[in-house]
Amino acid sequence: MSTNDQPSVTIINIDSETTPTIFRVDKGNVGSAEILLRIAKWLKDEDALIVNLTVSPTNLCVVAALKQDWMARFGPALHGT
Repeated sequence: MSTNDQPSVTIINIDSETTPTIFRVDKGNVGSAEILLRIAKWLKDEDALIVNLTVSPTNLCVVAALKQDWMARFGPALHGT
């Protein structure tokens, strides 16, 4: 398996009031219903303006306008803690 084939989550924050951020983390089973439901709830709770959402069994990419300090809140949503 090459590096490009690693299961991953990529978040691109385009909010004009925050510094645009690209966040990428390797995460297995990103296409599982459990992870997708947690991330969907997180996006709803964040009142995120979703521009694009791409999901495959091994990759999740979200382009959205997210609030300040969103990364601290994203970890628990992704990892279920």
